[in-house]
Amino acid sequence: MKPVPRIRKRDGELVEFDESRIADAIYKAALSVGGEDRFIAEELAGVVSLFLEKSFQGVIPTIEDVQDMVEKVLIETGHAGTAKSYILYREERTRIRDAEARTRPPVQGRLFDPGPVLVLDAAEEQVGPLSGEVLSRKLVAEARLSPRTADEVARAVEDRALQLGLESVTGTLLARLIDVELISRGLLKAVDNRGGVLVPRQSVERSLYPKTHARSGTPAERIAERVLRQYALEEQLPRSCAEAHLDGRIRVIGLGRPSALFAATLSADAIRTWGIPWLKGRFRPEAVADPRRFTALLGRAVRGIAPHVSDGLSLCRLNMLLAPLLAGRSKTDLREEAWHLLSEMAGIPGLEIDLGLAPPPIFASRKARGPDGNSLEETYARFTGTSLQLASAFLEVRGTAAGLGPRSELPRLTLTLGPDALDQDEVLAVVSRAIGEAMAREPVLIVFDREDLPILGTSRTRVRMEDAARLTDTANLSVAVGGRVVINLPRAAYRAGEGHIGDFMREIEAQAELALAALAARSRVIMRSAAAPDGALSPITEGRGDIPPLLNMGGAAWSLGVAGLNEAIGYLTGEELHESDEAAKLGVKTLGLVRLVSSGFARAENLAIGLDAEDDPAICRVLADLDRAEYPRLTDRIPAAYTPGVALRSDAPVDLAVRLETEGRLGIPLRTATVRCFLGEDGHPAPETIIALMWKTWHNTRVKQMLLGRREP
Repeated sequence: MKPVPRIRKRDGELVEFDESRIADAIYKAALSVGGEDRFIAEELAGVVSLFLEKSFQGVIPTIEDVQDMVEKVLIETGHAGTAKSYILYREERTRIRDAEARTRPPVQGRLFDPGPVLVLDAAEEQVGPLSGEVLSRKLVAEARLSPRTADEVARAVEDRALQLGLESVTGTLLARLIDVELISRGLLKAVDNRGGVLVPRQSVERSLYPKTHARSGTPAERIAERVLRQYALEEQLPRSCAEAHLDGRIRVIGLGRPSALFAATLSADAIRTWGIPWLKGRFRPEAVADPRRFTALLGRAVRGIAPHVSDGLSLCRLNMLLAPLLAGRSKTDLREEAWHLLSEMAGIPGLEIDLGLAPPPIFASRKARGPDGNSLEETYARFTGTSLQLASAFLEVRGTAAGLGPRSELPRLTLTLGPDALDQDEVLAVVSRAIGEAMAREPVLIVFDREDLPILGTSRTRVRMEDAARLTDTANLSVAVGGRVVINLPRAAYRAGEGHIGDFMREIEAQAELALAALAARSRVIMRSAAAPDGALSPITEGRGDIPPLLNMGGAAWSLGVAGLNEAIGYLTGEELHESDEAAKLGVKTLGLVRLVSSGFARAENLAIGLDAEDDPAICRVLADLDRAEYPRLTDRIPAAYTPGVALRSDAPVDLAVRLETEGRLGIPLRTATVRCFLGEDGHPAPETIIALMWKTWHNTRVKQMLLGRREP
């Protein structure tokens, strides 16, 4: 039987298991009651090791587990006196640690700091030990107590938490304990001074008077997000998941808007056919048959949906669906229509327009919808020329942005390539224009759709439309992605320790289970919001009469994100993903384990869960910040931000072809992973060269998305 390799200390650090230390502890306890036989102590330590091996196969025991096992062995082998001495010594050490913890200054944002009670401050998104000193300072600032009275109240609250036997308290519960103590002392004015229990006064003031320009939204929106984030962490997530979010093992996206979807895809034909479901009155498609009218209606619909989506909203294959309305128009007219549509959609956060450069094969035989919403005799293949000209018009108008304001306020354009698209001259003309824009201004996202059934979504998550029956009508091209939870892969490596691959895999499995439990909790919130008659999502998830809902939550997808694979593998093995085939293989194995765990959970919970690369720089930066706070000894080894998802380090000294092949291979278990290709630092490659690179990428790799440009956006 494999011996126990390591144990976990009280602060979370893993250390090598040392049987001699157990023998020393037993021998000291025996000496205190008259025993003198060191040999017996060593024999008993061996029994303890044997029991640990049997009881903790595949699991790392804690210090407390080892001490419990020592007590059990001493009692069951007839050494009651030695056991009593050991228990008394253990209790004394516990009292000493607790006394030291109460005087130790707190360190915010660390889960494993020693302390009698852990405070989960959801309003500020931090976690740390309960400290009378910190509590006293807050009472002076918020309740306007004198320092002496604040110290007395803080000590009383701390003692009360200890007496209740609490291992952790939420910020809301702690606020209530403080108010009870203030009221019991007759300090009613101090209760009023503290203000609301749910959000501390100082948090409100920081939202009203921010000191930086990095915050978004109005003060009311910022305060609302604090309240809702605190509610979500304390009331909607399991306690273990909330702790994991706060200490950085996982990251639950969108807690400040708990009833919002993570992402959604909308079909323009759904609006053209059914109108906007939440608007009262009779909708007549022929009344908006004019393209300019339809642009206004579509803009109104998107603006109504955007508040219900926290990350991104996509208009799928927009040029293809608009082509029947604009057939026969001149290029000048198409540019004018593109200008009006971009103008109508300006300022909507996270909006993407998906331009299909050729209808997927399953679409080619579908009858198109005419300007009045009725089916035509022609199929979408008949309008391919117009749809390509419209795609080119979108690229040209957005590139110049004449009269549209800053490009950062305009919808992002993505190009979706289907099979054989790069072999068609008309498609290559549009791709060449896109390359020109990417090299001159800002990158463009190229999506490789390799199969007959189309993929729908945003740049950060895409879902394959598996139900072919839904594709009989392009009004059904919609997908809702309910939520995302991200796994911090480097944290699992730090917890396991350098070189400990088996422990790393166990940590990955544990973090994946926490992330999936959080995702399941989020799904219950989202589905309840969609089902409630006046729920936040009901306008877009409920039909009206014979009008179907814009988004069918019965087919909603859910996203499990991963970040920092390169740093995790580099810490474990000493080699980054690009430095050896063994490192890349371990990366693939890691992702395979996450996918295996999520697949089993998805079947059990009846959820459609997919694995995605987390490429949001803000999330990758937050996770790195939390890890530096948790492991200060690793500060020099933890970067300012982790690499996105499964990507290689951006400045890794590798050939572009190697990057494409490696990242494409790592991205196979994922639904969405973007390879970032920035060309032109040392020149300006010709469009033909880049098209040749795209052709090789399509045929020789498994890359799903390519962000192509001259420089970072």
